Amino acid sequence: MTTPTPHGPASRTVPTRRAVLRATGLTTAASLGALALPALSGLARAASPSAVRALTTSSGCATLTPEETQGPFWVDERLQRRDIRADSVTGAVQPGIPLTLTITLLDASGACSPQQGAYVDLWHANAQGAYSDVSGQGNPNNIGVDWLRGYQVSDENGQVTFTTIYPGWYVSRTIHLHFRVRTSLSDGSTVNFTSQIFFAESANAEVVATSAYQKSGTRTTNATDSIYDAVLLAPVSGSTGTGYTAAFTVNLDFGDGASTGTPTDDPTDDPTDDPTDEPTDEPTDTGTTDTAVAASVVGVAVVRRGRRRVLQVDLDRDERVAAQIRLVRDDVALVSRRTGWLGAGRSTLRLRVPRAVDPGAARVVVGVADSAGHVSYTRRRVRVPA
Repeated sequence: MTTPTPHGPASRTVPTRRAVLRATGLTTAASLGALALPALSGLARAASPSAVRALTTSSGCATLTPEETQGPFWVDERLQRRDIRADSVTGAVQPGIPLTLTITLLDASGACSPQQGAYVDLWHANAQGAYSDVSGQGNPNNIGVDWLRGYQVSDENGQVTFTTIYPGWYVSRTIHLHFRVRTSLSDGSTVNFTSQIFFAESANAEVVATSAYQKSGTRTTNATDSIYDAVLLAPVSGSTGTGYTAAFTVNLDFGDGASTGTPTDDPTDDPTDDPTDEPTDEPTDTGTTDTAVAASVVGVAVVRRGRRRVLQVDLDRDERVAAQIRLVRDDVALVSRRTGWLGAGRSTLRLRVPRAVDPGAARVVVGVADSAGHVSYTRRRVRVPA
């Protein structure tokens, strides 16, 4: 099993004003819809809500949370969900010890009041130290899957709670999670802050001793990690048998006292969408005679529509399916989209290609899944026009 390479030197600073909260520009833009897949079964039990409440405390926000590097494995999936353990198309769940993580946002410019309406992304490695939707730099080719990634919008208490698994480790990095806080999903977000969360070595040692986390090599600990900061340590409770609960408070200067805002972005709103692509109600079981996905990709192209470049995928379906589409170049997802359930028939799925994407050769990866859990992938070469 190969393991990802380190993130590189830390950019550890303690931000004091809003300008410091501006992170690097986003690498992709997507219009992703929530995917109504069949209920997942066999998930390990997560920690109780009462344990979450007991851990979710704050002692004020005079000291702002330090910013850390986002690392090379950030992908702007724009996938809104609480439980991030499964791939959103196949429903395949990553093995590992359950972790329930609550993040609380406090506005240092608004008397430490809870920040409502902020977008919080979470992403991290699986039990074996690999990331989804990337390839290379020590990762296997995981392009086209999105487990252990997702975002939520903070509630009136400034909180989001994710259900995930305890992360694994990889070469030169201790166990950690990445998170990003934005006030908007657009590139013009007034706050775009990234950092990392760490756990006590006592919990890390217990986790890596279990079967799902077993791997060769010498594990990097908190003490030997070049990015680790004790200020970013999240208190954790629980056990390997019952799962863990953790809580972390993020103190940021959101500016202008905007601590009670509500989200205005609709990540599923794409004016290039075909009206026939709208999700339908969840399908019923198709029966045991279903052995494959009854759908096929009959055409792929990137075309110009006025000033816009649009990726078009013609999909022919004999049953209800959910689809994901990605435009990929050099193992980087340039843009992506996930649909809801699509009824039987033929239609064109459209996805806007951002202006930042350079012209030239690229690949389109189309994944299709049916209600019985069967999945098929189609890969086509395309050329992005200037």
